[in-house]
Amino acid sequence: MLPLRAFLKDQSWPCAIVAHRGAWHHAPENSALAITQAAERGYEFVELDVQQSWDGTLFCLHDRTLDRMTNTSGAAAPRLWHDLKGLRLKQGMGADAALTDEHIVSFAEALAAAKDRVYLDLDMKFSDQVAPIVAAVKAAGMAEQVNLKREVNCRADYDSLHALEQSTGLIVKPILHVDQSSVSQICDLISHAHFPMIEVLYSDFETLLKVAAVCKAVGTEVFVNTLDPVPFCPKKDTKALTDPDAVWGDLTRAHIRLIQTDEPAALSTFLKSAS
Repeated sequence: MLPLRAFLKDQSWPCAIVAHRGAWHHAPENSALAITQAAERGYEFVELDVQQSWDGTLFCLHDRTLDRMTNTSGAAAPRLWHDLKGLRLKQGMGADAALTDEHIVSFAEALAAAKDRVYLDLDMKFSDQVAPIVAAVKAAGMAEQVNLKREVNCRADYDSLHALEQSTGLIVKPILHVDQSSVSQICDLISHAHFPMIEVLYSDFETLLKVAAVCKAVGTEVFVNTLDPVPFCPKKDTKALTDPDAVWGDLTRAHIRLIQTDEPAALSTFLKSAS
């Protein structure tokens, strides 16, 4: 597979599918199986959530607690890796779903499952864990297959992420909240410091189009969500399942080429039918 920077610059592909927490329709979210299932189905990216155990092992889990996804309850991060790795994961997005034979996966195991198969979009939930995440990515030889992401709330946040990208050599993706009142400032930010890609949480489609135009001018790819739980981003997966052209069609016609979804199979079917 191409190094991620080269992939983002390649104009031959119309849209890349980002499978939110992996192919969780076929495996527990954030599991090794969810990663391999996504790769086998041809999805280009898997989004993963990374935390750190009490004794320093990085592992993949979205929630701060174990209740929704495992066969136990309580806080996750204060536990030793020895105790975490034996916990069984529930199918899909958990809650009342059945237990599987899949277990909480270490970040090293997740990297191994993805290597040379699928790009990883890594959520940096905790600032003190950035250094070990970067070290693990580099140790696995995957610096050109991974991006880091974090929300931006001010100009200083944006500049600090740009500095992080320069110091680590990894692609860093700012997550920007944009509405009609902030679009001018956000466009100025994008013009000020160029990232290979940015994630846009937008209040309305016209605002997204304005940001996308600036990104195109500076060579930055736009990443959006159609996830139902995301409060910003009015174009949702639920709508896309009944009218995909009104959601994914509108986005791809606007040259949005990175779409994160909880319905990657449906998005894949739509893209094939539209090509």
